[in-house]
Amino acid sequence: MKEVETKESISHERPKVNTNGGFAEVRLLRGNIGYLKWNSFIADDHSFKKFIAAATFLQGCESLIIDISQCGGGDGRMGGFVNQHLYEDASYQDLLSKKCGGETDWHQSEVPYNYSDGPKFYDIPVFIMVSERTASAAEYFAFIAQEMKRATILGAKTAGAGNPVTMVNFDNYFAYIPICQITTKSGKSIEGVGVTPDVKLTENRLEETINYILTKRGQQ
Repeated sequence: MKEVETKESISHERPKVNTNGGFAEVRLLRGNIGYLKWNSFIADDHSFKKFIAAATFLQGCESLIIDISQCGGGDGRMGGFVNQHLYEDASYQDLLSKKCGGETDWHQSEVPYNYSDGPKFYDIPVFIMVSERTASAAEYFAFIAQEMKRATILGAKTAGAGNPVTMVNFDNYFAYIPICQITTKSGKSIEGVGVTPDVKLTENRLEETINYILTKRGQQ
């Protein structure tokens, strides 16, 4: 009797990971404080919808915490999209200038998103949590908020890795090489410097942030 050979189909494709648009957690904390944990800047329609869904859930909160303490950055366009829900005045879009390799002129760095049907948080206090792991586009998100006095920055000094880079491969190693410069109009840069928080946090950083907010309200 002839044996029938069978071959199993083996897929080498990596399973798709649900990044949830780059957002890890959204909830309401005590004192009606909204909390949004943001771990990666991903700029696409899915991420925009995820943010609007989170913002809709948080609508009506009295204060808003945006936790980017574990965020290494990503696509800066997502920062521009979120920012238009936080700033009623669009002057923040002109804070940063960029010049990349081969360019002779500086140009606007912030991507000017000017429309979204998502809830706006123009009139509530915003608190941004950062750490030494906060880098790249996430650093600039915090930097803009600090420079524009839109938010209180809490945590530890950020990575100081703000400028866009490209990865160059060598035989057994690789290096990230900056390809653009980003500064304020006055020449202030966070590259190699980082963003220094307004309030330092130590161990239980979220709990410390909540207590800080409630103390500012006079509720502690």
